This record gives sequence, C-alpha cells and structure tokens, in this order.
Amino acid sequence: MDSLKITEDFRMKNMLDYIKEFGHVSFEERAFSEIDALVLTELEYLPLEKVVPSDENGENFVTVKEIAEYMQEHKQELFDENPMMITQERHEVSQVIADAPRFQSLKFFGVVSEWDKDTTKQFAAVTVEVEPSVRLVVFRGTDETLIGWKEDFLMTYSPLVAAQTDAKEYLAKQASLWGGDLMISGHSKGGNLAIYAAATQAEDVQLRIVDIFCFDSPGLYRSVLETKGYQNIVPLAMRYIPQDSLVGLMLESEVPYVIVKSNATGAMQHSAMTWEIEDGQFIKMEKLTKNSQLNDQTFKKWTESVSDEELELFWNVFFELLFSVGIDTVNDLYGQFMHYV
Repeated sequence: MDSLKITEDFRMKNMLDYIKEFGHVSFEERAFSEIDALVLTELEYLPLEKVVPSDENGENFVTVKEIAEYMQEHKQELFDENPMMITQERHEVSQVIADAPRFQSLKFFGVVSEWDKDTTKQFAAVTVEVEPSVRLVVFRGTDETLIGWKEDFLMTYSPLVAAQTDAKEYLAKQASLWGGDLMISGHSKGGNLAIYAAATQAEDVQLRIVDIFCFDSPGLYRSVLETKGYQNIVPLAMRYIPQDSLVGLMLESEVPYVIVKSNATGAMQHSAMTWEIEDGQFIKMEKLTKNSQLNDQTFKKWTESVSDEELELFWNVFFELLFSVGIDTVNDLYGQFMHYV
C-alpha cells in the first residue's frame, strides 16, 4: 500500500488534478486562468455538437452536467466511433468537471461543427458563458478528418484557409449578439483560428477582447502580422508551448511564448493532457529542447526552399493519394496500417 501511495504522490499532475484541486473554488475567489481555458479547450475536442445547442444567443444552453451525462451514456459507442479524438483522458475530463462547482454554472451554446472536402475546411467552435459579463469562444483544433490535416498544411503556402474565414465570422456574430467581454481560446489549429479571428475583427470588437489563449498553436502567414488588427491584439494574447514543440513554432508569430513542462516526449507533447501543473499553474521550462529547435529550423528551411506552388502541388498529391484509396480519417489510416501489420 505504501508503494502505491508513493507512486500516486509523485505522479506528475495535469489538468485533471487541477480540476480536482480547485474545482470547489469559485471564479470570484480565484480568477479565471489559462488553466481553466485549457480545460475548456480540451473539452471542445469531444463531440459537443451532439449535445450542445447551436442557438447563437445563449437562450438555449447546456451545462457540464449534461455534457458529462451524454458522454457517459454513449461512452463505448463514441470510443469505437472515433478512438483518436474520444480518448479515455478526455472522457475523464468531462466527468470530473461535472462534479466541480467551479464549472457547474458555465453555459455552453452556439456549437458549430463543419467539414467541406471541396473547400478543404474543418471547423468547429462553441461559446461558453463563464460569468454574466464574460464569454469564452473556443475553437477546436484539427480533428480526425484528413480534410482537417490537409487544411493545416495548406497554411504553409496560403495566406487564408476556409476555417479562418469561418472563425472570423463566428466571433463577429457572437460579438454582435452580446455586448460583454470576450475571451478566445484554442489548441493547435484552434489557437491559430483564435488569433486570426481576433486580428480581423472591427476595432470596437477588439476593444472588448480581454484574453486570447493559444495552446501549442501555429502562427499565421507573414502578411497578417503586418496588419493593424494583428498588432492591436498581440498584447492580449498568451501563447503556451511544450519544451519539445513543433506545431507551436510553425509559421510566424509576434506573441511571446511560455514553455510548459510536459511528461511526454517528442510529438506526444502536443497533447495538453501531458502538460504539468503545480499549485494551479503550469510548470515552466527555461528553454526548448535541442530537438525542438532543430525540427523547427529544418521545417522552416524546407518550406522556404520551395515555392508556394510547389508546396500546394506536393500536399494536393499527397492527400489525393490517401483519398483515392478510401482513407478519409486518421482512424482509417491507422486501421489500414494495422491490417498489414
């Protein structure tokens, strides 16, 4: 028994531990933080479109209790349907958060989830009323669809992708329906959408934005950084990346980053479930790993050595090859791989 207790005591803490430790503390007692934003951003990777209403103005909404109940009732079905996105860890987040008074009054509404192969678009978002005067818009990162992955690589040679246009319109719509403060959040591509949406809003909307949370998110095309709208929102943005980050260093950004300690290695650090938290704060690192720096330099040199037209041709051929053999999701790709192993 003692050895089990020692193992538990020395286990690295993550967002689940944060919810358990601070879930009884109200936002009045402990202000909404980047960890709260991370928790809600991780929750957005679950199929909220199956339970959260699309009502844009928030009159119809669900709470974390209803989300947890749906996830538990359909647990095995969702696991089988999409093992890449519906992980045990994310399911556990949905259950633990429902028992935490800190999060029980949150209202979830305005859900959107769309894919379009013709326009290479994967877009999903939800709005969360944190307090009567504050709402958080969360943009989902890349999901299991190859369309979503193709859209990610499209960002390396295109100044605009379809999901960015949708993110801009979604945020503008939410701002037009309600006059309070706005926070915006996203992990991976979701953070890219958060920054782009904020940078392209009218100035009166930008003045209502109080925080932008980007978790291991790629930057933007250089031309966007030169706009007045982008410069307006840089001071509002916070960028968090793990010490072995690759995705979070892609493209261009003028937002300084904070390096977070992860208990995983390599690409697995992209999962925010591996990020370490202590006393309600990220455990910070002083510098990136040599591997992260080398990968970043290699990727940038490669993209700079070929033209946008060559990048477009390469990625189009690559993904069309996968589509042509019936692979539409990462789950399909894994299934095909295991078939031949």
